[in-house]
Amino acid sequence: MSILFAGVALKSVVVLSLAWLARWLLRKRSAALLHLVWTAAFVVLLVLPLLSVSLPALELPRTARLLTPEFIFQTTASASARSISTSALRPNPLTGGILPGSHLDWTAIILLLYLAGVALSAAQMCFGLLAIRRMRRKAHLMAFAAFPSLKRSIGIRRRVDILAIADGCMPMSFSLRRAAIFLPAEAQTWDESRLRIVLLHELAHIQRRDTALHLFARAVLSLYWWNPLAWTAWREFLKQRERAADDLVLNAGAPAPEYASHLLEIARSFQPAGLIEPAAVAMARLSQLEGRLISVLDTRRNRGTLRLANVLAAALLSVAIAAPLAALHARNSTARESSQPSASAAVQLIHLGEQQSERFKFAEAATSYNKALSLFGNTPDAAIAYMHLGFIALIQNQNESALNDFQSAQKANPAKSAQALLWMAIAQQRQNNLQEAAALYQGALAAEDPNSAEAATTLELYAQLLKQQGNDAEASATAQRARTIRTALAAQAPAANSGSFATVYQIKDTGTPPHLISKTEPQYTEEARAAKYTGTTVLSVVIGTDGLAHDVRVVRGLGFGLDQRAIDAVSHWKFAPGIIDSQPVPVAAMIEVNWRLL
Repeated sequence: MSILFAGVALKSVVVLSLAWLARWLLRKRSAALLHLVWTAAFVVLLVLPLLSVSLPALELPRTARLLTPEFIFQTTASASARSISTSALRPNPLTGGILPGSHLDWTAIILLLYLAGVALSAAQMCFGLLAIRRMRRKAHLMAFAAFPSLKRSIGIRRRVDILAIADGCMPMSFSLRRAAIFLPAEAQTWDESRLRIVLLHELAHIQRRDTALHLFARAVLSLYWWNPLAWTAWREFLKQRERAADDLVLNAGAPAPEYASHLLEIARSFQPAGLIEPAAVAMARLSQLEGRLISVLDTRRNRGTLRLANVLAAALLSVAIAAPLAALHARNSTARESSQPSASAAVQLIHLGEQQSERFKFAEAATSYNKALSLFGNTPDAAIAYMHLGFIALIQNQNESALNDFQSAQKANPAKSAQALLWMAIAQQRQNNLQEAAALYQGALAAEDPNSAEAATTLELYAQLLKQQGNDAEASATAQRARTIRTALAAQAPAANSGSFATVYQIKDTGTPPHLISKTEPQYTEEARAAKYTGTTVLSVVIGTDGLAHDVRVVRGLGFGLDQRAIDAVSHWKFAPGIIDSQPVPVAAMIEVNWRLL
């Protein structure tokens, strides 16, 4: 749903931008044609989401300097290994869902706000329609001898009632089922010239079917109330509608100066439509008056009316714009038989589970991962959810359950066999099945790049197993292989948060060394907590004159994402910078992050 909404939002901007371009290209054409442009834009906006879910997809092609600092900062990151009951790990498939209060669902909040805006706008229209109905019930008929000839002059054959309403109300028309023109009761005292012009203007709206178009455009605006371009389109729609009605009055023979005079007097003397405005077509708005008067008095202005060819051309152009745009959106939302929205929701659930796990809410995390698993279905991505469920089970010492999850992950995505084998080895080691664990570690090493960070992590864990078996010599050699790999990787890694300092000072060169003011504690990753993985990450940094850590490098690293967690945390630390001759200077430093499990 969120992907569809985002796609339609983007496409609506394209549609309205094209409408503005057409408005500029046709700026010397008649108001009736310009009003048709905006009507067509609202039609496209309405059908865009409908076509987006029904049309098939339209496919488109698509050197670092080493530091030798002397100054060392230290911090210790710790994580709890506390347990919860195993019954909480597998949520009831009948109830499912994320436990209340565990996460703030911004997608749902935004959807609720959107629906609230739609409901408010729809309510305004409903209240307007009810107000018109009530006003019509209270009104009484007025007679005007020349009215039949006025109707014929503007091409209307249907019945139209003239209804008297309260004094001071703006003249307006409403013509869905039974056409009516609402005039203030004092209109009975108007001179024939003013009454004729006002009636001609309201008849022009009825002849153009402006009430139906007004309600249609207003309904579309209710769906796009959040889009500022939609509101500018609405204002242009109203402006061109009134000018098109003015043109019809002038074409019927009304003198332009006299018409402009009456229009100005009515706009000044009568109240706006108020509550009725969202549903009725009022004669004048002060905000549009200046432009309308200029248009009325401009003798060079094109006052042509619409022909059937204009309407057909607008309809064909609307289809030509709406169909490709909707299909482009459909590519994102339906290109994989509607699997992409599910996959996107599943990824969001994975992220949610990770956040819940970091807050030790393991039951909620397991719920999120199981929901993601149901959305991934029988796809390779399901391995992600299985792996996370295995981590949670290991954290809770549910080793057999973890082993089953890791085996499922291997079956779901054989390309991730090395990772699955590593975690199966950890689960077997936890159950004291040391021979099986050793074979799995060796299998993981065979499947991994021998010079990768993943291989270094596997070697470190395998070294612990060898030591547990009493094979100290091989354990020492295996740990040394891991250290060699990490040293090589550290030398190749680029610096993070580069400050590009021309000169960096050593601690011995400073009069006042930098000192730590505040720090953010690094957080254990779910994998590291599940593996009961400990150690030390050593970072080389430059403490800049702004008191922040720059040129962050891993000098000695660890696996399971702990190095990146250390970098992320240190990047938010605040230092008092080093001082030389009363001036802050960049100073090289070392930071040790000790990872410990409580």
